[in-house]
Amino acid sequence: MEKTKKSFKRYFMPPLILIVGVAIMASLSASRQKPHREKHVVPGVLVQVQVVKPESRQVIVRGHGTVKPRQEINLSAQVSGKIEWVDSRFAAGGQFNSGEPLFRIEQSDYELGVEQAQARVAGAEYGFMVASANKEIARTEWDNMQSAHRKLTGKAENSQPDALVLREPQLKQA
Repeated sequence: MEKTKKSFKRYFMPPLILIVGVAIMASLSASRQKPHREKHVVPGVLVQVQVVKPESRQVIVRGHGTVKPRQEINLSAQVSGKIEWVDSRFAAGGQFNSGEPLFRIEQSDYELGVEQAQARVAGAEYGFMVASANKEIARTEWDNMQSAHRKLTGKAENSQPDALVLREPQLKQA
């Protein structure tokens, strides 16, 4: 009997449990009510509306960083001298147009330089006139020597004077 009890448990019990489980599930499915379906409505996003009007306002921006100029210049004078006037706008961040004076240099040094340059020009012109006159004198002396030589020897010489005799290098240097 023990063997029959074991074979009953072994062969009939699992299918019996399965059948009972399926029967319970079928009865629960049959007795259940279908769920009530609702349409899902998406609520709108909550916003606030504000009417804006154009106006001018000063905005303050606080930040850190390095400020670099858009343009940089090297400023130097063409002549030397003491600065006697500086434009009041000449400061960091100042803006100027082309041709506007920024500084005024004392005129006395500049005028003295102009006068000295004019004196050098006058001296050079004088040196040129002296060298030119010396060339003419040398030419006249050469011609006189040629004519004196002809009178003494009775021969006409057709030799040309050297450039150094006529003082041409001195004239070019002047």
